[in-house]
Amino acid sequence: MKKHLSELQVYSGIAILFVTLIHSNAFFLLSILHLKTYVEVGFVFTLVDKVVHVAVPMFIFISGYKYEMHDKNQVYTKLMYKKFTKIIKPFLIVSICWILFEWGNRCLDNIILHDRVNVYYVLINCLKDLFNTFFGDNYAYQLWYIPMYTLIVFSYPIIIKFLKNSRIRMIILYVIAIIITIVQIKTKLLASSYMQPINFIYYFYLYELGVQLYCKKIKKKYRAITIICYLVLLPVVSLIKDPLISNLSTYLIFTPIAVVAMYYIAVYLKNSKILLILGKYSFAIYLFHEPVFESKTSRLLVSHGLYSSKVMIPFIAVGSIILSIYFYKILIKTSLGKYVFNIKDDIN
Repeated sequence: MKKHLSELQVYSGIAILFVTLIHSNAFFLLSILHLKTYVEVGFVFTLVDKVVHVAVPMFIFISGYKYEMHDKNQVYTKLMYKKFTKIIKPFLIVSICWILFEWGNRCLDNIILHDRVNVYYVLINCLKDLFNTFFGDNYAYQLWYIPMYTLIVFSYPIIIKFLKNSRIRMIILYVIAIIITIVQIKTKLLASSYMQPINFIYYFYLYELGVQLYCKKIKKKYRAITIICYLVLLPVVSLIKDPLISNLSTYLIFTPIAVVAMYYIAVYLKNSKILLILGKYSFAIYLFHEPVFESKTSRLLVSHGLYSSKVMIPFIAVGSIILSIYFYKILIKTSLGKYVFNIKDDIN
């Protein structure tokens, strides 16, 4: 089991690096270039976007892999408690902090302008915002991932009790992913934030893919083939202009190949110190890199005329990673940080 740990940590490191690049790229696209799609920027940006946008599928894939490796024999209630303390509790606390911060700011603005603060209105909207976080609508927008992750990890142990055959299970989940993808592309039915949990269902097949990769132990000779397929498909899907064909080929063909290829790349890079550090702090980076360390820092640089080139994209991403890690290290020295991340004081 231990032989897998370094490559899994490296894999998480690659995924979190991609997450920060997604948000840094998006800021440049929307706020600097004032465009809506990478196709409008050109082939290179589209290709980079295809590379980094596999981050969320990577995290779901590796969660399935770890479930099969560590958790499949755990008692369901114990497994859910572990997920709550490690993942859901920090998510809820960070979400609540952002809700209080945003509404506190609005109240402060009203006080400065000598306007009346309607406490009942503020309280109701705070509760509404908290409720919406479970649908993926969050002031720290990257936190949409946790409700999706929660849906999958809470549901999967139940699903496998009814769908014991792994091949049939994979086919069913993949067909569901196809249906969800087509509905997303062809209609606006799933555009509402309250319909977002239906979009979450797409990711089940990637979790299953992680489960099955661990079970089947694919032979080493297929590693190079998978990586080559990924490298061939990458420019192909980046060149497709038609939205329907582009999305179908990306979400249903390129993405599953990419997440497996990235796992094999992680195997080759399993001794990378930088990626191991990124993997170790991936959850902290994920929680804290937005909206302060990337978006708000980027806007501050723009306001001082210091952000006008695409060269800034990787610097902003790396800067947000470093600041997130140090913020986490400072936070866990406090009682609040220890509580949030369930860290016990050492007893000598």
